[in-house]
Amino acid sequence: MASSSFLIIFQPFIVSPFDAFGRRQLLFSSLLLLMIGKIVCCVAQNFRMLLAGRSVQDVGGGGALALVLVVMTDIVPLRQRTKCCSLIQFAWVMGLITGPMAGGGFAEHSIWRWIFYIIFPFCAIGIAIVNVVVRLKAQRATLPERLLKTDWIGAFLFISSTCSFLIDITWGGTQYPWDRWWTIVPIVLGVVGIVATLCWERYGASQPFLRVWLFKDHAAMAAYACTVLQGLLMFSHLYYLPMYLQSVQGYGPTLSGVGLVPIIGGLIPTSIIVRSLMTKLGRYRWAIWSDLAMGLVLMSLNFALQALAKEHDGAYAAAMYTFMRTFRMSLGVAIGGVVVRNRLLVHLAAQSLDEHVAKKAEAFIVVLNSMPDGPIVSAYRAAYTEAFRNLFKVLLAAIAVSTGIASALIKHASMDRALDSEHVLDEQRKDSNL
Repeated sequence: MASSSFLIIFQPFIVSPFDAFGRRQLLFSSLLLLMIGKIVCCVAQNFRMLLAGRSVQDVGGGGALALVLVVMTDIVPLRQRTKCCSLIQFAWVMGLITGPMAGGGFAEHSIWRWIFYIIFPFCAIGIAIVNVVVRLKAQRATLPERLLKTDWIGAFLFISSTCSFLIDITWGGTQYPWDRWWTIVPIVLGVVGIVATLCWERYGASQPFLRVWLFKDHAAMAAYACTVLQGLLMFSHLYYLPMYLQSVQGYGPTLSGVGLVPIIGGLIPTSIIVRSLMTKLGRYRWAIWSDLAMGLVLMSLNFALQALAKEHDGAYAAAMYTFMRTFRMSLGVAIGGVVVRNRLLVHLAAQSLDEHVAKKAEAFIVVLNSMPDGPIVSAYRAAYTEAFRNLFKVLLAAIAVSTGIASALIKHASMDRALDSEHVLDEQRKDSNL
């Protein structure tokens, strides 16, 4: 979780130097950082080295996630972006399906380093494709001019405060009690820092990396809120369902990964359906209202935010959506962890079981599944069951709130508008000069 914070916080900032350093250069650098982080993880000899590698990897991964969507907004008109985005989502879903199964298999057979080794071919292919295909309009500014155009003060405020907030809410209630000053102070400093970042971006920065005006429209605010709530629901399921299957049902890592296939597999057909209908109809509210499948909401909220933003802010809206999408992953895991661990503590105490298990809820599952069946094992599984029941009630409330916000506040905006971007492919620029 601590290293994943880097994946989240670098996404909105990485768009800031886009115009200064160029799309291709930053996308290439992000993929290179991703590969370097993987190498560090592969050779890690202790947890600190592994954490450092994960942090470098997530800086690159966060940049790549944001940059891919931004490049797409540069060269594809809004109404046609659904086709491109569905391909991106298809690749993402395939990773979600194969990742847990492969990771579970590697972990079960004690060859966990292969979790990182297996990514190298894909990184190499991505770097080669970026160099060959992504040929957008080049920037001619000098290096000092590029550095001056970057909002370093805003980046420092945002990165430090967001890290402080995210890491501490993850540790609160489990690693450290909520009522201790060393738990409260970092959260307060994080919130104050985020507010200071917004004030700086609004009133102080000449080239702000956070486009605060993206949040001025109430419909856009509602769409961002729904993005966070829906992601909280989705990633809580993706993270905690395998934990439920292992702790309550007694499944191994590989089988618990297979248990995710029905949930994730449903994203593929719904993405195809929503892509076709949104391109044909030019509307997105019906998909948000329906709220029937995660694939519908994932696609529709993305394009709702791009449609509600001004055309020249499309790249920043896409990057902010990516940030919110990844932030909701962290928030879902953090809030889910707080609910599960704190409620598990209550249920363990009620059955006179070892309360320290709540602090290491995931690690204890391995011990639990190695114990012979009996009353003690049944009591532990019952405590886990009640803790997960509490979590699913919280997620049900999130669904209700998200549906209410979407129905009441998100409005329609036209998806039929001309592409307004100075960044074009080399082939398009050559054709326009003929």
